[in-house]
Amino acid sequence: MTASLADSLYFPAQILASVFSALDSVKFSDYNFSLLDIFLGFIFLVLTLEFIFYMFDVDIDLWSYVFGDEDDD
Repeated sequence: MTASLADSLYFPAQILASVFSALDSVKFSDYNFSLLDIFLGFIFLVLTLEFIFYMFDVDIDLWSYVFGDEDDD
């Protein structure tokens, strides 16, 4: 029996949904935001900086700097 694409993505999608739900459930009531907001804001910030560096031809790989890849080409 061959699994369709929807069947093969069902379990990873459930895991991702539960992670996002867990991040969203941790609320900071005084400030009205959650850990999901912080996580998505961090990703947005890194992508925005990468785009700005690309537009101005700055040779910095922010993903490698943030996540610690030691690949110095």
